[in-house]
Amino acid sequence: MKKLFIALLALGLVAPAVLHAQVKPFVGASIGASFYDTSIEDVSGDDFKLEGEEFAWKIFGGLTAMKFLGLEGGYVHLGETQNSTESFTVESKT
Repeated sequence: MKKLFIALLALGLVAPAVLHAQVKPFVGASIGASFYDTSIEDVSGDDFKLEGEEFAWKIFGGLTAMKFLGLEGGYVHLGETQNSTESFTVESKT
């Protein structure tokens, strides 16, 4: 109960400043490369190497209400890689 009271008090103190602040939206994007380099061991003890380089990208957007308060969300795609042997294929999507 005490924590709820403190949270509501803090919200009550910050709310007037947020309501008077000018909300500004923002969006952005970035591109780059992602690198995979890992080993997988199966139950029989055989190693399988998964490696590659892929194109990566990111988009994001959000709202800023004050210098120290904002909300942001985004999506990052780091690519996918695939390696095969005679018996199976391993694919990784990140």
